[in-house]
Amino acid sequence: MGPLDGERLTTRLADPQRPLPWNAAFGRAAVRLDDAGAPPPAVELSGGMRVQVLSADARQLARMEPVWLDACRDACLDPQMEVEAPEELPGFERMGGLDPAEVEAIAAREFREDRAPANGSSIGLALEYRGKRALLLADALPSVVMKGLRAMAPAGAAERFAFDLVKVSHHGSRNNTSLPLVRALDCREWVFSTNGRIFKHPDDEAVARVVTQARDARLWFNYRTARTEPWDDDALRAHFGYRTVYGDGTAPLSIELL
Repeated sequence: MGPLDGERLTTRLADPQRPLPWNAAFGRAAVRLDDAGAPPPAVELSGGMRVQVLSADARQLARMEPVWLDACRDACLDPQMEVEAPEELPGFERMGGLDPAEVEAIAAREFREDRAPANGSSIGLALEYRGKRALLLADALPSVVMKGLRAMAPAGAAERFAFDLVKVSHHGSRNNTSLPLVRALDCREWVFSTNGRIFKHPDDEAVARVVTQARDARLWFNYRTARTEPWDDDALRAHFGYRTVYGDGTAPLSIELL
């Protein structure tokens, strides 16, 4: 999905023959953090789920605008144009085993936040339903997510945010999961959604930051791959106190929050 898909969606929303609601719950304005970093008001869906937008902010959307316009110009805004799938990278070899000291060192590697405009414009959501809370981070940047979380918190509250589930950003990229973000999230269920075929995610750094910082973490991997299998290790689980769950790569994982 990219600018052309966005333009196709815009065309359908604005179709005068069959107009559809466009950000109606937000006064038909952009759904983003304001210039001070505060998220828009939460919205309650018809079934009772409460949705809070945490990303993106105005700066990241401004960075995305020229990229979007260039893509539309290159495509001549042809809604029938077929977008080619990204070229897959060569396969990767199975990783070797890890020991606790290596995991600690990996988690402590220098963090460099994702600079891709498209990822920066990604929509991060906090969902709440019947007392359960889930954080779905899409490809959002940790600095923007933290800004939104801080703005949601009551004045003077400790910078620790409770969630029942976190879907980690950008499939577990090292550039989208930082130590400060993991430390700020009080959560046990951590979801890594990727088969790793194109960009070789999840990165070791992202997983290591979760297992070293999150208490009693359970890691959910929807695929068992060379990137995820090394974490299915009894010695690592015993040392860091985490658990692992793997999907079979064909059926969706189902996670019940009790």
